[in-house]
Amino acid sequence: MPRCRHVLLATVVLLVSVSALLGTPVRAGAQEAATLVPIGRDYLAQRDVSGPGELYVAGDGSIWVKASRKPYLLQYRLDGGFVKAHFFEGLMVSGKDQAFFLETEPSQAVGDLPGFSLYAVDSERGLVLDRAITLPELRLHYLTTLAAINSQRLFLVQVDYETDDEGVTGGTIRIGWSALGSTLTGSASIPAGERIFGVYGCVADDANLYVLLWADSGRYVYNIAADSLTLQSKCQIPSHLLLNPSRLILTARGLYVVGDDRALRFRVGRDGRLVLVEGTDFSGTGLKAYFGSVFPYRQGFVVLGTYKGAEGLYFYDSRRSHVETIYKPVLPADALERPWGIAAYGRRVLVASGRSLKVFANGLLRSQISGLPEGVCRLAVNGDGIIAATSNSSELVIIRKGRVERFAYPSHPLFLFGIAAAPDGTFVIRPRGGPGRSVVRFDPATNTFTELFELPVTHVHSDEIAVLPDGNLVVNWTDNQLRILSPAGELLVEGPQYLYTIAALSYSPFHKALVALARPSFASANGVRLTSSSEKSAILLIDPESLEISRAIHLPTDEQLIGLAISPKGRICVSSVTNTVYEIAVDTEIAEQEE
Repeated sequence: MPRCRHVLLATVVLLVSVSALLGTPVRAGAQEAATLVPIGRDYLAQRDVSGPGELYVAGDGSIWVKASRKPYLLQYRLDGGFVKAHFFEGLMVSGKDQAFFLETEPSQAVGDLPGFSLYAVDSERGLVLDRAITLPELRLHYLTTLAAINSQRLFLVQVDYETDDEGVTGGTIRIGWSALGSTLTGSASIPAGERIFGVYGCVADDANLYVLLWADSGRYVYNIAADSLTLQSKCQIPSHLLLNPSRLILTARGLYVVGDDRALRFRVGRDGRLVLVEGTDFSGTGLKAYFGSVFPYRQGFVVLGTYKGAEGLYFYDSRRSHVETIYKPVLPADALERPWGIAAYGRRVLVASGRSLKVFANGLLRSQISGLPEGVCRLAVNGDGIIAATSNSSELVIIRKGRVERFAYPSHPLFLFGIAAAPDGTFVIRPRGGPGRSVVRFDPATNTFTELFELPVTHVHSDEIAVLPDGNLVVNWTDNQLRILSPAGELLVEGPQYLYTIAALSYSPFHKALVALARPSFASANGVRLTSSSEKSAILLIDPESLEISRAIHLPTDEQLIGLAISPKGRICVSSVTNTVYEIAVDTEIAEQEE
């Protein structure tokens, strides 16, 4: 197998200017050092932890998880044991009552052509080479390609998107195939006829290839003839039964369409049309699957996800509506799970991890508070040390003196997201999506919400907000433009178009500037597509009056950084999708020399 190209844990050292970070003058020729110092540990570094991934349960009860965030295929036993982590980079290939695993890099030759290794799994031997196969000309990538197999062909499924300046307008399903037992390959295209958001599942038998498609008008299973690759029929999944289906599984009992907390079973007719037989709903049990990680087994389902906040493998018994634990890893106390919400207060760094708030000081875990909702996206701390957390729901979490309280916005449902502490101790909150766009204020002294003003839908990926010392508000109006608004919503300053996408935003009294975590942008103000000179995240210092960028510090890490925290004394921390929090530390010895 090819050598691993992933790094699970790393300390990243970078050279930047102290003047760029702190705005202080530096003598010509001086070189200052800064370090991204990891705080906590990525929970995925444990060999028995898979994180999100694709799940397969073999007939002998062995459980296989192709992790999506690290290059391993993890093997478990149904009786509750972890067996082994097999190094693997590639795709799960789904068939009727079977699964194979296909490497995405050629490792051997088939005649004069590059050969890709296709593996079966065995509970005793692990990954077992089944054959080497040639593949059609597609952009093969494990994040954008789905694979299926029957007794004659292996299929690869992708989407070609049609776009204009406004975004995605349509799309075409592209299917490539390789004959098993020969070097023949081919391809076909099926236009969707509307705007589509992607394919989320595919599986095949000898007659049909089934593809799960998300489109503007709904979620569909396309039934495509396996030999001619022509569309035979399509079945719309009832949204009231399953809103966002995420995987297809084909067994002798029928075709399963599964989501986070429910599954639908369809009977496949002779003409390939689908007839709904039954649905299973475990949404009220506290069990929630990772995307697509539900697999039918015996009289229930094996589920990879969380149960009452704890990650693991679980079995849902459909007959008894009962959840049983198959395997739940024991994590070290400082392990971090999805630490997207972070804040800094004094010497402490606060990290929302799983359903806990973990408090670090000097890089060490000092305490933790349980009872947070899953999926906390943003944290803020006011001058009294009261902590507020949003989780992309209508509920605001307040933590004071170690006690967790929850407050639901009363008027209409909002998905609360961006949050900032105001100078008066209140919190200003910006929602994302949903029917309401009200910017609201929460007063922790009275535990009440006040609606400030309405924002138009601005089509941003991250709905950020910051509060300036004078009480005015800063929002990202588009992905690459900020605006200053009064507390009543009056436009005060319209900023320039940046060549960056704002991922997180805060005001720093120490720097007397707005600080943004940003990623390169690929569109100018008039819609002309541009290529940025850097593909790495950056810290931007932005003038709070003109909204012009005064400093841009590019961080030499390829990780996707999504969270930002700044202490009152100017300590900057960022969080990564790789379950790591970093503090950007200046080399104090060099800084003292410059003083």
